[in-house]
Amino acid sequence: MIQCKKYGRLEIFKKVVGLNIFLLVLMSGGALGATSITQCGNIVSSGDYVLGQDIWSSGNMAVSSCINITSSNVVFDGESHYIIGNSAEVGTIGVYINNPASIITNVTVKNVNVTRWDSGIYLKDSSDNNVTGNNASNNSNGINLFNSNNNFIYNNYFNNTNNVIIDSSVNYWNTTKRSGKNIINGSYIGGNFWADPDGNGWSQTCPVNNIYGMCDSPYVINSENKDFLPLTNLLPTQRFITGTVRDNVTRLGIAGVNVSLNNSNSTITDADGLYLFVVEPDTFEITATFDVRYYTNNSVIVSTVSNYIVEQDILLVKKPTGTITGKVSGYSMITISSPENIFYHTTEIPLVVSADKVISLWQYSLNGADNITFTLPATITASQGQNNLIVYAQDSTGNWGSSSVSFSVDSIPPASVDNLQNVSYALDYINWTWADPADEDFEKVLVYLDGVLQGEIPKGVMYYNATGLEQATYTIGTRTVDINGTENATLRTHTAATILPAERYINGTVMEKGTTNGISGVTVTTNTVSTMTNETGFYSLALTSGSFDLTAELSPEYYTNNSVTVSTALRAVTVQDIELELKPTGNITGTVSVGV
Repeated sequence: MIQCKKYGRLEIFKKVVGLNIFLLVLMSGGALGATSITQCGNIVSSGDYVLGQDIWSSGNMAVSSCINITSSNVVFDGESHYIIGNSAEVGTIGVYINNPASIITNVTVKNVNVTRWDSGIYLKDSSDNNVTGNNASNNSNGINLFNSNNNFIYNNYFNNTNNVIIDSSVNYWNTTKRSGKNIINGSYIGGNFWADPDGNGWSQTCPVNNIYGMCDSPYVINSENKDFLPLTNLLPTQRFITGTVRDNVTRLGIAGVNVSLNNSNSTITDADGLYLFVVEPDTFEITATFDVRYYTNNSVIVSTVSNYIVEQDILLVKKPTGTITGKVSGYSMITISSPENIFYHTTEIPLVVSADKVISLWQYSLNGADNITFTLPATITASQGQNNLIVYAQDSTGNWGSSSVSFSVDSIPPASVDNLQNVSYALDYINWTWADPADEDFEKVLVYLDGVLQGEIPKGVMYYNATGLEQATYTIGTRTVDINGTENATLRTHTAATILPAERYINGTVMEKGTTNGISGVTVTTNTVSTMTNETGFYSLALTSGSFDLTAELSPEYYTNNSVTVSTALRAVTVQDIELELKPTGNITGTVSVGV
């Protein structure tokens, strides 16, 4: 439920002053210089603050708002302590971020439990802040935002009569999905946990079919405020086997490993070494293979009969490394420069080899096929996936040498994003959303705005907010990329406009042809209105949205221009300069011949 409750700008502040609440002042603390707070009060200086104990607001200690942050650049860490109010009395606030004299920015409120207030956390006239790791429960309103934009609010637990009270502000309700302990002790951090006292909150009822402990669908606060990665502790409808294939020494994940179940169903680990299978209740044998760099593991047995999500990491032992060369019976030493032991994004790969002797015959065998004779330069046609190449060389005395290399090919890009659309827009921003492709190896989306690369959006985020825009029409472009860097060449686009005012303008300068000199006193006329240029030649016409024929005239000094058609449909201000040609001056003399 979304409500908009308005408080007088000074109402709560006056109440706080009237109660003579203790003023907290930033103290010098050296390297450990966080100021400890042990009672309700005001934070009026930038710096780090920690809650040193639970705080109760009741009886003669009752207050309208407990922690009042009136300064920018503040970190307030509750360290899991409680701020407890007086039975959610109307108008009371647990943590209040507001300064009646200025906009507050860069405040972080984290790890605090707020309960029994009218508003657990309240941001008023406050933007670009972080609210994370908090538990707001048993309040009338979990978090209240008034005239507060661009705040990041994620990894919080909300269980209140109304979890969010918000006006027309626009904020972000999740961070990029990443591994880590979240507010409900899950393994991934993303959005917030949305409960209600009756057990019907979104996080308590949403559909779940993933391993991340997140709802499959966003939690919609309103059209401009959505949590795209809401947390949940519900069990998924399917069963999963997942884990990370790691180097047994460094414990780092290994990308590109072939992981198979019962030596049949297989997948490839992503850039972090993660693998994932969707399975039925059964017992499975897991094998991880990366022939070139690592020895195959001893198979691991796991069961999904009694567990919906089985996490099983696998350790691989690395093979000895060094220059890949070969030599048979002391004969030719062969070096393969291309292909290398890397991923390629095409099946056509240059074959570049050399030897320490004069070679009379070159041959290669790819993936166990028959030997093929070649001459340099040469190209091989590899297969999708892992490839094994052996190169043979015969020198002028008839002796043979050989060398081998293994490499992988990923020439199949992920599918494009789907359902690309703009979900919200204003005078200076447009927000686009989309659906990620279902490809298992999909990793990220490259985002372009009017053809200029803006950055990378990781898998699972599925939105881009273009801010600081002028009033105009913009085109977003997206290209998908997989974990091996294979990029989809198809640019999926969508065009949208910021909100344009009803009144549009055509502005410009009337100049003498061939110069940059503005001409004053020129009458510029459209279909409906006209104006006159000023001393610099500048003109401005106030119009509606439409198409207009523009004519400029200054008689007798200049020829009237050919009319120019200008559209105001796509921009609030359209610039159109006009050139006028100067007429000849002086006496015209000469002989006129008349034909008979």
